[in-house]
Amino acid sequence: TPDDYRSQWVSAEYTGTVSFTLEVGADGRVTGCSITGGSAPQPLKDASCSLLQRRARFNPAEAVGGTKIASTYRGTVRWQLPE
Repeated sequence: TPDDYRSQWVSAEYTGTVSFTLEVGADGRVTGCSITGGSAPQPLKDASCSLLQRRARFNPAEAVGGTKIASTYRGTVRWQLPE
């Protein structure tokens, strides 16, 4: 959200994309995050993993037979300056 932008990031005009991979546990909660690329400065990359680990929730993946299993999720976020 725009509230996630720290004032120093706004002053420095930090923007860009962050590509990531999340490790998702059998309960649907994020158990790990790694940055796989993107154009954003490192502070935004670090913040992305921190925010995703706290906020992201998933429906767990299921094996044949319906047993819930761990999985991964890949995505990209775009940071843009708040208006």
